[in-house]
Amino acid sequence: MRPVLFRFLLASFLGLASTRASEVPVPESAQSLTQKYEAAMAPLDVPLHELRDAYLTRVEELKNEIQEQGDLELVLTLTREMESIIKGAEPEKGSPLPEHEALQRVYHNSKAELVPVVLAQKQKLEKAYLDRISMLVETHTKSGDLETALALRKLEEASAARLQKWTAPGASYSVGRMLFTDVDWTTLTEKVKKDELQKTSRVGGNAGRNETTRDVPDPPAILVGFDLHMAPFGGSPHTVRKMVPLFRSQAKPLFEGTSRANANGQSTERVLAKKGYALTEITTHSGAGVRKVKFTFSRITGVKTSSDDSYETEFYGEWEDGRVAALSTEGRLAVGLDGWVGLGTGEFWLLTID
Repeated sequence: MRPVLFRFLLASFLGLASTRASEVPVPESAQSLTQKYEAAMAPLDVPLHELRDAYLTRVEELKNEIQEQGDLELVLTLTREMESIIKGAEPEKGSPLPEHEALQRVYHNSKAELVPVVLAQKQKLEKAYLDRISMLVETHTKSGDLETALALRKLEEASAARLQKWTAPGASYSVGRMLFTDVDWTTLTEKVKKDELQKTSRVGGNAGRNETTRDVPDPPAILVGFDLHMAPFGGSPHTVRKMVPLFRSQAKPLFEGTSRANANGQSTERVLAKKGYALTEITTHSGAGVRKVKFTFSRITGVKTSSDDSYETEFYGEWEDGRVAALSTEGRLAVGLDGWVGLGTGEFWLLTID
């Protein structure tokens, strides 16, 4: 048979088989598998829907507050955004109203964290479904039931297309192809360069030198935690002997600052803020130096933090006597420390954006 004629007949057969396949229902095993797949896939987007609904609720509350103040333009701005979101759009980036912009920032940051988790779940589920459908295609092909195999092939191709969508480079959430960052680094850098900083109250012990040791990283960074060097002291088997600050800058996700003591510990415990959070409160129990400490971390919004979204750690170290002290950034970002460094962690305070 001539090659051209063979290809023509083959194409005709495949075309006819494809037409018949569209009329052939997939087997019950595939129908059941697809129903289970759809039931498992449906809840994965629920956290994203809940995030959108929570954002809309908060914007509506803000709109009502602004409406009572009689500001028509701001009310219209919020109303237009709410209407566009209901139609499927994303919240905008930037607003003349600081409270609104803060809500946008929290929304986009939260979604940027949620989407990779959701995509990973979808990829796993889709891959399992695709593998099962591909096995059915192969089984029916081997048995000679080509029409059913071609009907199943359509499910296979649709699944492969979805899997490619979940794994595409552009699948991760972005706004204008740039992730909405949690820190306004431009403003933060300007304020640090101009030394527009405020001191918090003091915590820590009496150990120290005659001169303070200021630690403000350059390029600017935010305080996100401490490495605590632990060892026995006095009658306690487990106390804080040294505290080393941990910073995050625009270029470096994590680096150490100046140690707040010269003592050495037997073990180290790292206390680090979750992604998008910064250190905002410290409580210490001290003798000559810090012996016991706990921290509070709050969500970052621009160059401030939100007390509505914060969490507190347990106490690190065992110590009941001595001076108890606490400090708070009062919603400001901590970009450095100052205080005395001795054998133990002496008295220190945080430096925050004004």
